[in-house]
This record gives sequence, structure tokens and C-alpha cells, in this order.
Amino acid sequence: MKKKLSVLLLAGLVLMSSCGGKGETEYVPEVVSEEESDMIATTVVGRMDVVAEERFKCKFTALETVDLSFGMDDGLIQDITVKKGDYVEKGDLLATVDLKDAGDKIASLEFKVKELNLNLKQAKENKDFELEEARILYEGYTKKKSDDTKAYEKKIKSITENYDISIKTIEDEIFIANERLNKAREDYNKGTIYAPISGQITYVMNGAAQSYSKTGQTIFTISDTSKSYFVTDVIENRDIVLDSVEYPIQYHVMSTSYDATVTRVNPVEDDGKLYFAVTGEFDIPVDSDGVVTVETARRENVLAVKTSAVHESDRGPFVYLVKDGTLSMKYVEVGVKNDQVTEITGGLQEGDLVAIKK
Repeated sequence: MKKKLSVLLLAGLVLMSSCGGKGETEYVPEVVSEEESDMIATTVVGRMDVVAEERFKCKFTALETVDLSFGMDDGLIQDITVKKGDYVEKGDLLATVDLKDAGDKIASLEFKVKELNLNLKQAKENKDFELEEARILYEGYTKKKSDDTKAYEKKIKSITENYDISIKTIEDEIFIANERLNKAREDYNKGTIYAPISGQITYVMNGAAQSYSKTGQTIFTISDTSKSYFVTDVIENRDIVLDSVEYPIQYHVMSTSYDATVTRVNPVEDDGKLYFAVTGEFDIPVDSDGVVTVETARRENVLAVKTSAVHESDRGPFVYLVKDGTLSMKYVEVGVKNDQVTEITGGLQEGDLVAIKK
């Protein structure tokens, strides 16, 4: 003897009233076979938390990025102090070329400038000494003749002219030496790379160490991670994420997930992309591709049911309510939903039993 059927399925026999009637629908339940009943399962309407999410394929990028290079040709690159992914502070030394010859040249010119300045000081002191000596000798005469005065004036003029020429020559030499020293220092600095901003090293040229520098060739790229964004081209659902509202997110890249808080922003002129600005620390590689899951709404301890139990129609969402061994179509009002559960705002009560497909 066969087991008693445990489920009756509404076969969908719908009798709509004619035009001018009440427009209500009558449902005639139909007994189904035991084999067909095995395709049906049930779930209970209960209270739970419901979180709505949107997913976007994104790139984590920095708004400010700087390419760094040496300013000289044919310098042997010796020291690379960072690697890709490192965080650096503004002013940190990142790389140098062989600067021995440039350093020796700077030291030589610095010594030359120092020596010339000493010569200048000595020349001025000698001038002052000879002028004072001539004055004392002149004023020491008890009786001064006209010829004595003329001789004194001639002496003063001779001392002044001779020393002024010498002093001007030394000053010119100092100027030229300082110009050469500044040029040597500029050349030296062109053989070093310092971080112009704080941020993350996002690129290091392969094989840079022990190669020869070329003016303008990018050795590093540094990105200001304090101005970092998730950027996506997928903007069909962009209106779901409101401006100036903080959203908790998960960022999935490779096999790792990161939690953060973001705000939708538009830091540049509208370029057809959607930007999420990161709030607080977020230690992941710049320019990595991943998926951002944005929490767009949350309802706690609300009436809800499995999303697979909710169906759509022209009239609105509905469920199959299981009662007294039969299934009946029941229109419902829904709120926040995700792939797993849907908030029920009207049409069902806690404890109701509804059908879902196995």
C-alpha cells in the first residue's frame, strides 16, 4: 500500500473574473504524485538579519602617482634601497648611481671655494693694513709739505687700485668656483633618487641594479596611498551607492579579503567611472584588481524568508504558502534582500510555512 501523500501542490489553475468583476483570483488545489512531491521542500518564515550587497569589479589605485628617474646618463646604478610594495616617507633615499667621481669633484670644488674665500679675506686685510700704515706714516710727519701730501695721496690711490683689482679677480674666481660647485652638486643629485611624496612603491624597473642610468628612464613609481580609491567601470547599479555615505565593504583580491569603510566620491571630472574613497588604513597593493562587496542596506531582527521561496510576477512578488496540506499563492511585500534571504514587510507572519524548490 502506498504512503499517504504529504504535500498537495497548487497546479496553477487560475479563474480570473471577467471585466467588471472583483478581479480576485481563485485557486483550485490539485493532488500531485508522490514523485512530484519529492521536488518540493518547505522553509519557515522567521526573524533574522538581512544585509543587501552590491559587487563591483574594481582596481585599487592612487589618485597621485609619480614616476621617478635619474637625471644623468651612463651612471652605474649601485644601490636600490626599496622593493615593490614598500611604503616610504617623503625624502627617503631610494637609489643612487656610482657617485665616487662626482663626490670627489664636489670635495675639490668645496676646497677651492674655501681657499679663495680665505685669499679674499687676506687681500682685504692686507689692503686695510697698508692703507693704515701709509696714514700713520703720513700723519707722523711734524711738518707736511705739499709734495708730502701729494705723495701720500698717490700712495693711497696705488694701494687701493692694486688691491681692488686683486680683490675683484678673487671675487670673480669665487663666483666661477661656486657656479661649478652648484653644477657638480646638481649632477650629484641627478645620480640619486629621493621620494618626493610619502606612499607605496608600485613599480621597480627589472634589472635596475648594476645597469647604467638613462635620463628620464622610469626606475620607480610611487603612489600616494593616503589618496587611494577603488575605481570601477561597472556603473549600471551606481545609484544604489549614494554620495557622501560611508559603506562597510569587503575587498576580495586573489585569495585574500580585506575589510574597510568607503565613501562614494568623484575626485576627478566625471569620467564614466565610479570611485570609492577609502576611510582609514588599508594595507593592500596599489593597482591590484579585485571585487568590492558594498553593504548597501542592513535590517536587523526582521521578518524574512529564504530568497528562493520568493517569486516574481507582473502583480508583484509572491510565495507558495503551505497550509493544511495544500499550497496557495500568496502575494507579499518585500524589503531588503540578498541571494540568501529576503525581508518580508507584509503578507506573511512569523512561523508561516512556505514552499521552495529542492
